[in-house]
Amino acid sequence: ANVTPGIQDYIDARRPIWESIIDTRTGLPWFTTRYGSQGTAIDFLNGSVLAPYKLLTATEGKSRPQIRRWRANVLGNVRLEEVPIVRENKWLRRLSLSGAVRWEDKASIGYYTFANDPNAYDPSRIIYDESRTYFDFGASYSGVKFWRDRITMRMQLNVRNAFEGGRLQAVGALPNGVPHSFRIVDPRLWILSASFDL
Repeated sequence: ANVTPGIQDYIDARRPIWESIIDTRTGLPWFTTRYGSQGTAIDFLNGSVLAPYKLLTATEGKSRPQIRRWRANVLGNVRLEEVPIVRENKWLRRLSLSGAVRWEDKASIGYYTFANDPNAYDPSRIIYDESRTYFDFGASYSGVKFWRDRITMRMQLNVRNAFEGGRLQAVGALPNGVPHSFRIVDPRLWILSASFDL
């Protein structure tokens, strides 16, 4: 919100100066001359300054598509001592099982450009990452007593992102849809913990 118009005013004021600079070694305009393997100054201005600025002003006041619009979390826990057929078993009734499902909606990772202007992003043509679903599981065992029944132990095993093998997930894409930035998604995580009551 409140994108300053001063940025465009500055570019408009400076551009005639940039375009008037002549490289004394070559006699060519500095603004459109390629030096070595680098692009030209006008390429940088169009691709790295004006294109993001145009997108910023075009999406001003709108919801950011990078933010996943919808998320849902569902979790459950079952203490086996509450299950009638298990209640009588002194070992199984100490066991609790839990599970969770986390879902998140698709998110933007970039924009395509206008068909008639390859230097301007089209805010209506969003490149999306797919929606994601993650599963967590857990089991805990409580009521184990030792040291003359003075200490009660509870063991818990949790698996976070149980079906995740680890991967790279695109978080940014070029205007042609090819991903250019990634984040590392960790593989499943096993957590074993123990707590004691004195």
